[in-house]
Amino acid sequence: METTQAIEIIKALADGIDPTTGERMPSDSPYKQVDIVRALYTVLPVLESQNKQKAFSTRYPRHGEKWTIEEVELLKDAFNQGMAERELARKFQRSKGGIKAKLFQLGLIEDSYVPRNNTY
Repeated sequence: METTQAIEIIKALADGIDPTTGERMPSDSPYKQVDIVRALYTVLPVLESQNKQKAFSTRYPRHGEKWTIEEVELLKDAFNQGMAERELARKFQRSKGGIKAKLFQLGLIEDSYVPRNNTY
């Protein structure tokens, strides 16, 4: 089962809706009990966060990995040749923020929004 499908089912149950029929659960249903509804709403953000992280990791598989010397040289060359941040992100499989942070660290750009205390 896909995580997005599980999230939709849990949302429906937490809202007192039968996920298969779309009808309201009867008042004596376990899904109408306060502790169960709270538990469902407690796990929802965890699943949603995992789902977002999975999508991010799929898009940027090298996110958070240490830069190799070769990658740094290739990044410098590509940047100096005018490659856009979006293209750099795609080429190096990292987020645009990761690209900007590395370019800032290398002194190639000035940017006021760069995470402090990072060791790239």
